[in-house]
This record gives sequence, structure tokens and C-alpha cells, in this order.
Amino acid sequence: MTGNPMPDKSSTAIKMLSDLVHENMEREDFDVEEFAALAGVSRSELYRRIKKLTGKSVTHFIRDIRLEESLKLLQHTDWTASEVGYKVGFNSPTYFSKCFKDKFGITPGEADSGLTPIRGSLYDDHLKYTKPKSSGFWTPRRIWLLFILAFLSGFGYWYYVASSNNNKNSGKSSPTDIKAVAMTPLKNLTGNESYDYLGFSVANEIISEISNLNIIEKVVPMSSVMPYMEKGYTHPEIAKSLALSHLFTGIMELSGDQLKFSVHLVDTENNHQLWSRVFTFPLQQYSGVFEMQQNIAKDVVALMGLKAPELSKKEQPTKSDKAYNLYMKSLHQAQIKSNTGLKNSNELLKQAIAEDPGFVNAYYQLAANWFVSGTIWSYTNQDLAWRQAQKYLYRVLDLDSLNEKAIRLLKTGEFYYELNVNPKSQKYPQINDYKLEDSYYDYTLKLGLYDKAADVLASSESAISMRPNIEALMALISYFTGDTQKALQLLEDSYWLYTHDHDYLREAAKAYYFLSEYEKMELAVRTYYDTFETRPAIMHWLSALTAKQTGDQYTINKELDWLRAAYHTGDSGSPAWFLALYHAHMDDHEKALDWLERSYAAREVEMTWLAQEPDLAPLGNEPRYQALLDSMNFPESARKHVKNSFLD
Repeated sequence: MTGNPMPDKSSTAIKMLSDLVHENMEREDFDVEEFAALAGVSRSELYRRIKKLTGKSVTHFIRDIRLEESLKLLQHTDWTASEVGYKVGFNSPTYFSKCFKDKFGITPGEADSGLTPIRGSLYDDHLKYTKPKSSGFWTPRRIWLLFILAFLSGFGYWYYVASSNNNKNSGKSSPTDIKAVAMTPLKNLTGNESYDYLGFSVANEIISEISNLNIIEKVVPMSSVMPYMEKGYTHPEIAKSLALSHLFTGIMELSGDQLKFSVHLVDTENNHQLWSRVFTFPLQQYSGVFEMQQNIAKDVVALMGLKAPELSKKEQPTKSDKAYNLYMKSLHQAQIKSNTGLKNSNELLKQAIAEDPGFVNAYYQLAANWFVSGTIWSYTNQDLAWRQAQKYLYRVLDLDSLNEKAIRLLKTGEFYYELNVNPKSQKYPQINDYKLEDSYYDYTLKLGLYDKAADVLASSESAISMRPNIEALMALISYFTGDTQKALQLLEDSYWLYTHDHDYLREAAKAYYFLSEYEKMELAVRTYYDTFETRPAIMHWLSALTAKQTGDQYTINKELDWLRAAYHTGDSGSPAWFLALYHAHMDDHEKALDWLERSYAAREVEMTWLAQEPDLAPLGNEPRYQALLDSMNFPESARKHVKNSFLD
């Protein structure tokens, strides 16, 4: 039978989805929800399909189609770059230019003048439609060539592994050469997804031990690496984004009845592999994950030229190997930073506790998961989040009354969830004397202790745990101290490194707003919306402010409606607070005060900004505003906007 070959299902699906985007090309308000409705699927299903077919998020898929069309229009019409941007759905010329250059390596103006693009988008290989297979492709000649290549590849891999083991110390690197290092999870090539967490667990142990030695200037934690892994970044892209001099990578394989871990150290400047080591363990030892990862970490430290005796001595935090394995699986799920990830993590932690009811670390992680789920990311209802966090923190203190992490989180929770700056507890008096301002920059900043907040944030522990968000937070602190030039410089130096970190983008957009850099704020907000599916209340507020600058009343109304609906349904994320800020920005003081009082009644966590929030300065001498400060026990020294206060 002759004729054109039938297109495969994936190319047909991509074409159908692409056609929907083309049909709505000129509409900037064409969003994921409408796209899903037109495709006849849910948002989550649309995301899964497009991710599987193209390797992209939905917003990235839409944006790249718009950009491909814009290139054609610039090359084949007389329209200006600005006209083309609007034609393909970009209402902001600045944002259109930025996206175009990111994808093609040249500006729209350069493309308009005839310059040829020098590169495609990050995921261009996934975008190309699958081509129909030719019936004559598998000729005997090609089969023979494939056989030779397979043989050479297999021989090369055998030689590489053998060389790695026989010369494991030949490429030892000097610690002084390593300025900034991170590690990606070991890639699971076992064919068994249940081992995924093990690649994370081993990598986390290695990087933690290197960090504990305090020899290398910058050791990036797994929590800062995982967001890039989730988005499919390549190793060179991760190294560039995190400004690394070196990167650990590796794989995990099954070989008969043995579990093999290959760890490599790469110099990111030239992508040269400095050394490689293979660690092999009998599969029956798999249950002893703690000891296994400790042994690997010890050898890696030695290979780096660091002194092995300095390696911290640890004991497994539970006597149950099964409980520990479940605990490490839960940490892997929590790193995904999504509602689903936290739910999976919580279920695994409960299973770990069932194995060992005295497992302190598991109780603490459960509390931490619940704690974060009710804050700015609004994964669950605030009241539920705080009640659950309290329950597990109390359990930790019952088992270990001096557990500093639990004491700190409990006092932090009193501040965020109870809106009490100086809480007192009779049942757990150990929290009363704990100085949160000495260890938590956010609390210190909201008390107006700006210099101290900078010191706390710059401390080694905070700096490591907050990367890359620390750069945006330092910019915010510089703004509050009055050093706007430093704030802008910090953002300029860091912005393009961290545009795919949601925490960084959120804080950077807010900092640009405070600094009246509205075009840069708009760019940060749009980048966030195009990159991430999660939409916390703060991003709806920032989007409304962006729309205010461009006169986009449709978007303003849409975002304010979303915030009002979120408040009325009791969502977390502090929607009433952000409505108050918007009305304060519009100089509608009565509405601002009304929403502040609603925010306090709902115990919204963003109310902790009450004494320092710049947009609330005009309300400083309003009795209703001061009454709220009194209710939260803010000291006189923290009341920045109140005239004749301690600071005046």
C-alpha cells in the first residue's frame, strides 16, 4: 500500500494544541485555564500532556509559539518590532524584547533588520514535531553501523568505569580550586522509580558533609538545586544559574545483585570531568541507607583532598532502618515544593512514625511541612496548617524539651499565625526566652532592626539555606536602610542568574516596586507568570500593580476579584492584606483600613509586615492603624510610620 505515512499520535496532539494557540494568538489574556477548557481537559492534565510531549510548562509552550510567529512576521512583513509584539499577544514591548532575545539570541529590532537568529529556545529539540518514519530507514548498512557504534559505546563505558576505579585518586582536586559547588541528585538508571529518593538522599549527604567542613566558600544546598532539576535544566545551565565553579553529578544503577553509585566532579568553566568514582554495595545492604550514604560521603570528601577525620560524626536519628528510609523519601518529596509534594511527604512521615513512634526528626518535618503550607504559598487553610504544625511541634518538645529547631519554629509560628510579636507560654516556657531576632532575619526586619537583619541573613547558615533568594532579600534590606543604589545593584547582579527561582522572582518584583522601578517589576512579574503554575496572593497583587502602571483595567479588575474571592473562601496567602495594600497605593485610606482589620481578624500571616510596609506610611497616625499595632504587641521602636514614636 502506498501513500503518505500516517502521523504519529504525539505530532497530531502537538499540532492540535498549537492550532489552539494560533487561533488565540493576539489575545494576551489567553491563559492556561482557557487553553485547558478549549482543549477539553483540566489544567493539570493539560500541563502533564504538554510536559510529556514537549518538555515544557504550558505557559512556556504558549510563549514559544508566540515567539516563533513573531520571528516570521518580522522576517516577512513591514511591521515594526512593537507592532509584531502586540500582534502575537505581548502587551509589553520590554517583556517581548526580553523573551525574544532569550529564545533567539538577538533582539526583535535586529531580526527586523535581517539578522539571523543564533539560537533557539531551551527546549527547542522537544518542540520539533515528530517526523514520520521512512519505511526504508533500517537498511542493512545502517543496522551494521548501529551494531558497531553500540559495541564501541559499551567498550568505552567499560573502560571508563574500570579507569575510574583503578585511578580513583589520580584526578584529585585541590579544595582551594573549588569556590562554589553543588550536587545534583544521582540519576536513577535502575529502572525502578522507588529508588529515586536514594539518588537524592546520597547527594544530600555528600553536599551536607562538604558544607559542614566550612572549607569551601559557597556550598549550595539541595533545596536550591531541586527547582532547576524539576524544570529539566541541564547540568551546565544549573551551574550557570547558581554561579558554580564545580558541580557534582552522578548515576545510580543495578548490576546483578549490586547497587552501583557513580559520582563525578566537573569543572564547570570548561565542562571537564576532574574525577569519577564508582561505589558498589550488595543489594541486601540497601535497607541500611544511612550507613551507605555516610560511607560514600566520607570517600568523596577524601577524593576532594579534604581531611576525612574532620567529617562530622553522625548517628542514625532512628533505630529503625525502615523508618529512616521513609523519612528520606519524605524529604525528597518535600523538595518538590508543591501541594502534591507536601502531601506525599506527610504520608511518608506518618508511615515513618508508625515504625518508630519516638522519631523526633519525622515529627519536626511534619510540623515544618504544615507550617509552610499555610504561609505565603497558600497550599492549605491557615488555621488547619497552624493547628497541625503546633500538634507536631508539641510532640517534638515532649520527646526533646530543648530541641532548638522546634522552639524556634514554635515561636515563629506565634508571630506568623497568632500575630503576636512577643508570645508567652506557660506550658512550654522555653520559648519565652528564645531570641528570635538573633536567628531569624524576617522577624528582625519586621521589627525595624535593619542592620541586624542583614547580619542574620548573611550568617553562614542563613546564606546557605536561603540561596538564591538571599540576593533579593538583601536588596529589600538595603532599600529599608535607604541605600537604594546598593539595592538596585544587588538586583542587577543577581536577576539573570535566578529568574527560574520562584522565591527570588517574588521578592525581586516586590523590591523593584518599592524602588519605583516599574518596568523591571513588570518584567519580573511576567517572567514569574510565564514560568510557574502556582499563583499565590502576592503575585495577584503585584500583577494588579503592574497593570495599574500600564492602564490595563481588565487585569486590575481580574486580579482584585481573585483576591476578594480568595478572602471570602478563607484561602491562605493573605488576600485581605494585599487588597489593603492595593487600596493604600490608590490613596483610599478607609478601604485600606477596612481590609487591614479583616486581615487581622483572619490572622493573615502577611500582617506581620504591618509596622514596616512602605505603602502604609500615610496611615501612621490613624487610630485604627495604631490599634492594630497594639494588638500585635509591636514595640514603640518598631512603629516606623507612627509620628512622635520612639524613633522620632
